[in-house]
Amino acid sequence: MIEKRNGNGNGNKNDLPDDRKAAVEAGLAHYQLVAAERDALAKEIDKLLKEITSYKIMVEAQKSQMNDLESRATSAGILRDEAVAERAKYETLFMSFQAMLRTFNIPAAPLIKEMNDEDAELVRDTRANFGD
Repeated sequence: MIEKRNGNGNGNKNDLPDDRKAAVEAGLAHYQLVAAERDALAKEIDKLLKEITSYKIMVEAQKSQMNDLESRATSAGILRDEAVAERAKYETLFMSFQAMLRTFNIPAAPLIKEMNDEDAELVRDTRANFGD
């Protein structure tokens, strides 16, 4: 069936059969659904990208904190090693004193254990003579 067209090249409003009109409407409706889904997915992608960025920032902060803790642990280890070395020096010094005391048979106890009244008077007199 051939329809008559008007002078401007457009046909009547009823150019397409009903089945084709339905197909066009279905195609437009499908396009609108796909476009809406695309827009929703684009928004979700933006949201996820922002979330990824925030997680990257958190990871970097954790790495920085971990590096700081490792640095502190290293510093504490160095201080501990220095303290152990210093203690070893003093321990060696005291062991050499102890060896000297043993060599010269000097007892590890105080030389004067008790002082009686006569000894105390002698100490006072000695101090008085030397001006102490």
